[in-house]
Parts: sequence; structure tokens; C-alpha cells
Amino acid sequence: MTETKHGLQNLFGMPEEEKTPQRETEAPSDSGTAGAEPSVPTIEGVSNPVLTPQPEPSEPFPVTPAAPQEAPARPSPAPAARTGTATLSCVVLALSGWAAARRTLEALRAQTQAGRIELIAVGINALTDAEAGEEFAAVRTLVLDRGVSWADAAAAGLLAANGQLVALLDDYAFPARDWAEHVLTHQNDRFAALGSSLSNANPRSRYSWANMLLENGRWREGMHGGEVDALPARNLVFRRDALAPLSDELPRLLRKEGALVRHLRESGQPLKMEDEALIGILNPSTFNATLKARFAEGRLAAASEGHRMSGAKRIAKALPALFSPYPRYRREKTRLFLGGDVSVNPKTHGRAVLLGMMSEGAGRAAGYLRGPGKAERVKDALTRNRAQHLSKTDRRQFAARRD
Repeated sequence: MTETKHGLQNLFGMPEEEKTPQRETEAPSDSGTAGAEPSVPTIEGVSNPVLTPQPEPSEPFPVTPAAPQEAPARPSPAPAARTGTATLSCVVLALSGWAAARRTLEALRAQTQAGRIELIAVGINALTDAEAGEEFAAVRTLVLDRGVSWADAAAAGLLAANGQLVALLDDYAFPARDWAEHVLTHQNDRFAALGSSLSNANPRSRYSWANMLLENGRWREGMHGGEVDALPARNLVFRRDALAPLSDELPRLLRKEGALVRHLRESGQPLKMEDEALIGILNPSTFNATLKARFAEGRLAAASEGHRMSGAKRIAKALPALFSPYPRYRREKTRLFLGGDVSVNPKTHGRAVLLGMMSEGAGRAAGYLRGPGKAERVKDALTRNRAQHLSKTDRRQFAARRD
């Protein structure tokens, strides 16, 4: 298994290609984008948020053998629970079971600074000692009921953290081996949220690149770090003292994509990027999943923008949304493909990106005319069960055990 200079293992067995000089491009366009009640265990010193039941998720991929009908009682405390001194807390959510988060846990155990990490494992069952490993300074498990929302689970994990810095990671995010090392260089800096450079963890599919570029292209590997005016909605590091005053508001802010980051920014707190801290992101890589993901994204954005508009104004904005994708592609092409691997280019990936924009445009039209509909539920399903939305090749290679 090959590794990059950051030590990010390639999950799909592709040898790392030799870096080629970055091609000269024209300056990017200015018009680019800029963010009955279930019970949870009582955590000492932390007030638990109210958990909102949602439809039970489908089985995660890879599928684990069915559990016996008579399940053993939950351990208390969880087998993996141990305490120690840590500077960085990493909250990992596994709301479909720990099999889906195996890669993320492996990536965290491999960190060069794993001994300074407190792992906060939030899931529907307890993390075992074998799954947690022995590398971390501390491990804590929060067991939540099935159907808990991502926002409430994330809030519980953030509030349980003890580290000076707190990372919130999805189970489709894989930090490079030196990720924590670079994050910890900022432990004494003034910021509210810190973003990492994002790379495509399943780069063989044109559709995975369409999703990667449209959703996270602004924070793609190879872009500049420093203070920024916006960050991605997920897989961020927060200063714990910036979150402490928001303990009662966290579930609400996390429920709406990007609302927490916008709130921190609007309150005058700096946002930063660390371009040397690298996280690989697993992206949907099938035609159908791409259409669903981009349609839901467009619909939610338009519904949020148009909920205070008059009916006439929403109708007036819906029609242009349907015809905007091609002009938008022409306008944003340079920015989207700027930097990073030169093999990712308009000739190879342009059609998939344009298709994604067309689906977003249709979603925006629907959002203006009909509101959000089921878009939030669709987006949650695509996030919660990411590995189920891979192409056959990606699924097979992602499921295979690493050497």
C-alpha cells in the first residue's frame, strides 16, 4: 500500500503518481462560491441534548453478520473507556455501526501524534478495546439509541470532549498520518474553527470528482492556508473555548448544514485553514448518487434562500435556475480545476461536473417552487451510509482489508 508525503494511505491500491508541475491557468472568476424521547448515557459535567428520533438507517457497508436476537446488555462503562491527558479530542460518529468507521479509526490510530489524542467514539453500540486500540491518550464511548439525529449525536460528542482542540470527523473521512501533528501546531492560535486540505479518497470515478469539486473544491488539496472567510461544513477542528458558550445551541446549529461555522464567523471569531493538514474524503461515485446528492444540495440552498421571498419572486428565480448550469460551468471552470493534480481536468471530468451542476440547477428550481421537500432526508442518507453510494469497483476495493 502506497503512502503520500503526508502518510495518507491510498485506500484503492493506486500507486502514487509522480507530481507534475502545476499548469498555468487564468485567474479564477470572482463569481465562484464563497457555508417518546430516546435516552443517552449521562456524561459527568455535560448536559445531554434532546435527541430526535429519525427513521432507522439501512445496514452499513460492509455488511456485518447479523447479531443474535438476544443481544448482550450494553457494558457500563464501555470496554474502551480510559482516561488520560490529551491536547486534541477527535469525535468520531458511527451511527450505522463501527464497521463503517473502521477506516477512520485506523487512520487516527496511525497518527504520529496519536498519544496526544482523546478519542470520543459516538455510536449506537460500544467501541471495543480491539477497535479502539492502545495508541490514544484517552478513549471515551457514548452509546446513543438508534435513530438519533446526526446533529444531536455530534453535539453530545463535542460537549464530552476535554481537549483544548476538538475535531468532529465523519466515518468517511481519513486523516493523513501527520494530520494531528499539523493541527496541533495551532493549539495556541486564536481561531474558532480550523479547516484541513481535502483530497479525494476514491479518485478513479469521474462522478466522485464531480461531487468533490462542487462540494469541497474550494478547500481541495493544494490550495492556500491561513485565515479564510468560509470553511466546509464538516470535518473541522474547533477550539473548545469557542464552543463552550454555545452548549445549549449546538444541536440547533449543527442541524443546518454550515450554520455553526457561519455563526462563529458572524460573531467575529477567525476561521483558519491549515493546508498541510490533509484529510481524504470518500465521495459518492455512482451516476444515481451524484444526481441525488447535487439535486438535494441545490434544493436545500434555494429553499433556504427563498423562504422569505414572495411567491412571484420565487417563481421568477426558478426558471433561470434551470438554465444556469452551462453559463455557470463556463464561468467557474478555471476555479474548479485550479491547483491539485493536473490529471483532474475539464477534458476528463468536465462532463460529470456539468451534469452535477445541471442536477443542482433542477434542485434549485424545485427549492424555490416547492421548498426543501425530502432533500434533507436524502442528504442525510447519502452522508450516513456513504460507502453504499460507491461504484462497484470502489465498494469492492474499499471493503478489502489493507495489507
